[in-house]
Amino acid sequence: MFDFDKLAKRYELLWNKENHDRPLITLFAPRENIDWSGFPKAPEDVRKRWTDAEFLIRRHRFYMQNTTLYLGEAFPQTWVNLGPDILGAICGCEIEFGEDTSWAVHTFGEGDLAKKDIRFDPENKWFRALCELTQAFVEDSKGEYVVGVTDLHPGLDGITSLRGPENVCLDLFDSAEEVKKANFQICEVFKQVYESQYSAVTKYLPYTTNWMNIFSADREYVTSCDFSCLISKDMYSEFVLPELLQELEFLDSSIYHLDGVAALTHLDTLCSLPALKGIQWVPGSGQKPMREWIDVLQKIQDSGKMIDITVEPEDVKILCEHLDPEGVMMHCTVRSREEGENLLKLMEKTCTARRREKQR
Repeated sequence: MFDFDKLAKRYELLWNKENHDRPLITLFAPRENIDWSGFPKAPEDVRKRWTDAEFLIRRHRFYMQNTTLYLGEAFPQTWVNLGPDILGAICGCEIEFGEDTSWAVHTFGEGDLAKKDIRFDPENKWFRALCELTQAFVEDSKGEYVVGVTDLHPGLDGITSLRGPENVCLDLFDSAEEVKKANFQICEVFKQVYESQYSAVTKYLPYTTNWMNIFSADREYVTSCDFSCLISKDMYSEFVLPELLQELEFLDSSIYHLDGVAALTHLDTLCSLPALKGIQWVPGSGQKPMREWIDVLQKIQDSGKMIDITVEPEDVKILCEHLDPEGVMMHCTVRSREEGENLLKLMEKTCTARRREKQR
């Protein structure tokens, strides 16, 4: 049985920025000689590949027990994935499923943000599906692995699920007050869905996680606004920030998911928020490796925020040479247990050398 209480002490150091030895890192390595014969066959119906609890649990257990080694601060976990539009679906859109992704069917027409009140409905079919899948995983785990909160996107991302990105761009100019109203209405739905999820997933373990794969002993969750890549700093302050502050007030702690070079426009704003615990920097597909974003990472760290990053093994030494370890969380996939263990030793050695250099 995995020792989650021991892990909790390690993550407590991270959240308090007291991990002086090295950054925390979730290291995932493949097991040797994997026998794929027991891998569960996917249902023919694509929708069931996303919603069939028995298949999803069997698939998760196969990966967890037969394919993956958890090194560093990695831990066995899962979360119910119905796609990033699940909160939008609970608020009124539909979801279509593909082989590897899902997308929203935008059901709000022009003027609907003004005409409709967006409220939480516990009988909504997507909320019920989310609850049933989450409960199935929790009862299967019984504390053997952490079950996380699903992928919830309130704010302008939630409105985008309902209206579509092109329409929301126009709404910001044509229906600004209606957008703001919907923003706060969706935030209230988010709070109720989150509370339901948190209550469910902490039944057997007093810990939780989410798609960011970071371990927490409190009501922590990702905050984000992917739509922000399309708007200016002034529009961010007008349409995103007021709702974001409500999320931060509601949660015990949060790391903001800053995704894409265009989103860097809002970095200064985020660094200035006292209630925000940290920032996850994701450069985006096709961008330079993480070791070449030292300036951005140092800016985040100098503002007093935690840092969450996904790295390649080649990034780690350089990052440890330029960043203080306190409050830094890394995620990395390695080719073997040996590579992972050597990487941990390299991190400790590099951080020790940096600490001695600073003390001179």
